[in-house]
Amino acid sequence: MLESYVDSQPIIYKMIVNSIHKDRISHAYLIETNYNPKGFDFALSFAKFLLCPSNKTKNDDCVSCTQCHRIDDRCFSELKILKSETLQIKKEQINDLQKEFSLKSVESKRKVYIIEEAEKLNDSSSASLLKFLEEPEDNIVAILITPNKNLLLSTILSRCQVISMKSNQTNKPTIEEELCDLLSIGENEKLQFLQDENNKLKIEGAIKFLKMIENKGIDSILFINKNWSKIFANKEDYLFAFNLFIIIYKRLIESKLGIYKDSYEQLQEVIEKNTISSLCSKLELVLSYKEKIKANLNLNMLMDKFIIEMEDLKC
Repeated sequence: MLESYVDSQPIIYKMIVNSIHKDRISHAYLIETNYNPKGFDFALSFAKFLLCPSNKTKNDDCVSCTQCHRIDDRCFSELKILKSETLQIKKEQINDLQKEFSLKSVESKRKVYIIEEAEKLNDSSSASLLKFLEEPEDNIVAILITPNKNLLLSTILSRCQVISMKSNQTNKPTIEEELCDLLSIGENEKLQFLQDENNKLKIEGAIKFLKMIENKGIDSILFINKNWSKIFANKEDYLFAFNLFIIIYKRLIESKLGIYKDSYEQLQEVIEKNTISSLCSKLELVLSYKEKIKANLNLNMLMDKFIIEMEDLKC
């Protein structure tokens, strides 16, 4: 329960407990995890604290209710957890959430929804959520989770009470480990994946191309014609590379914002030569081309177009 964070997160623990006991509950909270791996666990403990009729911080004290135990079992109707298995949280997911929460509560006086990886909200889903936040109901509490609050729209930030967890940067995964997560590589297969020489070659080739496109611009087409096809031969290979680009540009944005200093030194020059705006635009372009790769048969022509559009985004 929430009390397990009294030592590791003392400030936000006291803030939450005091606000609830004084009945000063916000309608929306944004938990900025700062890459602390306990971010979701903290959010769930917070939700249990909100939903427990006695606001108990320990499960042992909840002898008069079953909410906390049912939340642990993920079968409590007044708590909804929204998580996208893709790169975006879609508008339809937010709309479905709103419909569910428009129904009358049957098990608790309060309803809580948690949005994991809130930075995945796209423009349309952000707009839908914003409308939800702008018209809050007294019995509904939103909890958004993100590693970095600056990855969300300022309009959403302004409607949430931000709770920043103590940083735990040593637990941030490497680029390669994060790629495994994005590719849905299981824990048991990660080591084999990372040690595979072909995967190492693809990672090295993708990073080399990214650096080249940043430095050489449209001349990178020569690299594509001579080297790219030797490493990346099909859609799966292309998606491998673009997933890696997504991770890298996200980290470059975080480093540029000064939120997280990545130790990937070979990309430092890319950080220095780009603005936050240009990095964000490039990330959006990479995301759009990943979707195009899934449906495109002429991958070589697609890469030429990608390089040309990346050139247009130069500072």
